[in-house]
Amino acid sequence: MIGFAQFGAGRIGAIHAGNIARHRGARLIHVVDVNRVAAERLAASTARPWQPARRHSPIPRSMPC
Repeated sequence: MIGFAQFGAGRIGAIHAGNIARHRGARLIHVVDVNRVAAERLAASTARPWQPARRHSPIPRSMPC
């Protein structure tokens, strides 16, 4: 099983989150967006926790799995 974090809760993000949620080998772990309402709505529709996004936060070069 592969875990995913969905960055973006807009129209395309919702499509991606739905595809992840339907795939047997994938698990949507987090939803992240600067728009709290959109992120909470998408997280609730996929039963995943909402994570606030930070503007201007640095992205690490690598992230452990």
